Amino acid sequence: MDELRVVIPWPDVIHAQKRFGMVATIIDLETSADTLSIRCYGADELIEIIEAARKAV
Repeated sequence: MDELRVVIPWPDVIHAQKRFGMVATIIDLETSADTLSIRCYGADELIEIIEAARKAV
């Protein structure tokens, strides 16, 4: 798998929150259909970017 893409339109994101992960923080992106969990470093900054993008739409 060279490239993986998941497309979630900003208006579909209901909530973004972080939770504890052993190696790195996990961000849960909640939509009406499902929840996408992303493990990453810099979770606080990424959540700020996500929230700003949601509000800009």
